[in-house]
Amino acid sequence: MKTLAAVGLALLTLVALAGPAAAHTGTVIATNTRSEIVKTVDIPGISVRLTDLAGGVEVINGSGHEVIVLGYQGEPYFRIASDGVFENKLSPAGAINSSGSVNVTVNNDIAKQAPQWVLRDTGHSVTWRDHRTHWMGSGKPIDRVTPWELPLRIDGQPVTVKGQIVYVPGPVTWPWLVGAVALAVLVVVLARSRANLVFRIAIAGVVVLDIVRIIGLKPGLTGALVDIVGWLLGVVTMWRLSEERHDGPLAAGVTGLLLAIVGGILEWSDIGSSQLAVSTPDVLHRACVAGVAGLGVGVAIAALLETGRVPIKRVATPRAS
Repeated sequence: MKTLAAVGLALLTLVALAGPAAAHTGTVIATNTRSEIVKTVDIPGISVRLTDLAGGVEVINGSGHEVIVLGYQGEPYFRIASDGVFENKLSPAGAINSSGSVNVTVNNDIAKQAPQWVLRDTGHSVTWRDHRTHWMGSGKPIDRVTPWELPLRIDGQPVTVKGQIVYVPGPVTWPWLVGAVALAVLVVVLARSRANLVFRIAIAGVVVLDIVRIIGLKPGLTGALVDIVGWLLGVVTMWRLSEERHDGPLAAGVTGLLLAIVGGILEWSDIGSSQLAVSTPDVLHRACVAGVAGLGVGVAIAALLETGRVPIKRVATPRAS
């Protein structure tokens, strides 16, 4: 069991050092802005859609026409035609999008050169993340609605897909915080009298809620390695508690704290965000985050108190002869 504790503490340390951005289990972080298309291509067989909250765009061309997507400097970026999907390797947009940041140094003169097309796919659709179609700022947008444009060329003729980024305030977070704190207090109080039973119920609850949370994320288990380790620790913990082993509370504390951090505390921004990248109902996702945080922290505190109890050994008093 010492190995289990060491592994758990090592994971907790890594998570703490990684920070919220690195430990977030969703590939698309929740936000308070929603992007939508208000004017699209009016040609049968050609469609443009947004795929996620992080600027994902998909262009499908089954029309037989040639569609060229223009980059940030008006240069040819993608070409979708009957012979496949091609990418201009000289497009600065490609370098910017592959880095995930707009603060990339690119040679602007390259955009003026003739495109060098490289076959990307033999199909008729392309998907990429475009910084024009989602909010790139760190704070609240100045305007509630911010327009954006995605320029195309269809058989050489300019066509513009228009959209807008809408600011949608997130819900209040204090009820969820109160609920999480109440859960933690309840676990600590009940564990004082029936620690083993409370630990088993709480650990089972933490694991189940975190599994439901992960299943609801888009795209699921991506980035959930630490959570999976936490679930496995939960299974071992349940076994140790069912056997009433002395290290059961320690295992419960490590498991509870680990999942509380990765599945609750580091995901807490989802509670106050209006746009969640989940397939489950938003209220269920928020309940899972708050529940994992509350139960996990409660188990960790209760386990600390339980393992801190030092049994008093009675010293035999020698009988007088």
